[in-house]
Amino acid sequence: RAMRLSDCFSVFLIYLVFCQARKEGEKSKSSKARRNNLNITKVFEGNSPLWLYKQTQCNVFTPDDEIDSSVEFVLKCTFIKKINISNTHVHFLKTIDVNGETVKIHYRGDFILEERRAPKSMNVTDISDGDISPFETMELGYANQKCYVFFLTPLLRDDEEENLDDSSGHHNCEMYIRHGKPPGLECDKFFETNCPNQTFVTYDESCKILKKIKADRKNGEE
Repeated sequence: RAMRLSDCFSVFLIYLVFCQARKEGEKSKSSKARRNNLNITKVFEGNSPLWLYKQTQCNVFTPDDEIDSSVEFVLKCTFIKKINISNTHVHFLKTIDVNGETVKIHYRGDFILEERRAPKSMNVTDISDGDISPFETMELGYANQKCYVFFLTPLLRDDEEENLDDSSGHHNCEMYIRHGKPPGLECDKFFETNCPNQTFVTYDESCKILKKIKADRKNGEE
């Protein structure tokens, strides 16, 4: 007996749902495979700076009560640049514009080595401050050629209490871009999905111009 039109439509819908589920499953497997293949050392290949595009930590700070509370410090136009790298660690400089003044911090990242897999995390120590113990772990969550997302987890001292910002167990997220190019839809989507807290954008096109002006001024003084 000939199949009724409604039956044909039902079969077609079931087929569409099956195909969509299969597609989503393959996409999930592909995404998981990409995360497993992440390599944090690749982030520091080349000498171009990585600009901090946005983060979940507020970039505006008010000093403690003993200082004028009306003063705010705005952190923007932040970038990191490799100094040197080995198989076990990387030295890099973090440059921040704070109310128009340039602040530079020297960090060392010790790669957390994994068996049969490239490292995707590192423990970060503030060398500029003379510290010998790391203060946070940076875990690479997403990477392509122009955009990187890191999960930041604090390494607490014995006298500190745990105070995580979200239920995922990550303290903060940071997105870095290369050459000042927009992050792209996939990178943005990963950030929004995995970093649901409020987002603070710290980069705009003026940052590259400001960096060049300061570099030219410094060269002129030498």
